[in-house]
Amino acid sequence: DRGTRTRSAPAIASELQAIGGSFSGFADGNHLALQTQFLPRDWARGLDLVADCLLHPSFPAEAIDAQRRVLLDRVRLAGDDPARAARQLFREALWPQHPFRLDPLGSAEALATLGRIRLLDHYRRRYPVSQLVLTVVGDVDPGRIVATLTALFSDAASPAPSAELPPEPAHAEPVAVFRTAGRDVAEVMLGYPGAPARDPDRLAAEVLAEILSAEGGRLKSALGGASPLAYRVE
Repeated sequence: DRGTRTRSAPAIASELQAIGGSFSGFADGNHLALQTQFLPRDWARGLDLVADCLLHPSFPAEAIDAQRRVLLDRVRLAGDDPARAARQLFREALWPQHPFRLDPLGSAEALATLGRIRLLDHYRRRYPVSQLVLTVVGDVDPGRIVATLTALFSDAASPAPSAELPPEPAHAEPVAVFRTAGRDVAEVMLGYPGAPARDPDRLAAEVLAEILSAEGGRLKSALGGASPLAYRVE
């Protein structure tokens, strides 16, 4: 919602207000998403705005600079956090080659080099329309929605081939890593690699994790006498 080739951020905000709509973005290690809401009578206008933001983002330099300052402040504040340091050690040991090993918050050095051109290039290469998943919920005609979206995205560029990620090494025995810190606290993390997205055991593993770690789960019940601040299950 910060701007496209033909719409400025204020123009997008004004159009959203006119159709009673809203935009919100979110992301994690596996996906990037744009969530929108608008009144059913304005669905065509809303989808046109969605397509413009997905296909033609401008990534204004001033918006990038403002967000960079916010992230740099977070990196500085998190520098002395033992829990964050433990999670980072855990990621690096579990995924020595996969991008999951990288700190999601980033580093001051990486953020300093992240500019408009690099963001645009990364977005175009890594988030092609061919990989887009769209869900629509509301009082609309599915056939008209599909026809409209097909027309809106008909000129989307073909994606570049994705690079294959290197396979992670198999460990024959447990891996332990340590780091000392000058604070009167100890953080311990224990974990295993999970099932890949297309693994037939993935759903069963997710059910097991929910049974063990959810509020009132078996693991929390077993640790009922422990302080809730002393452990966390993910």
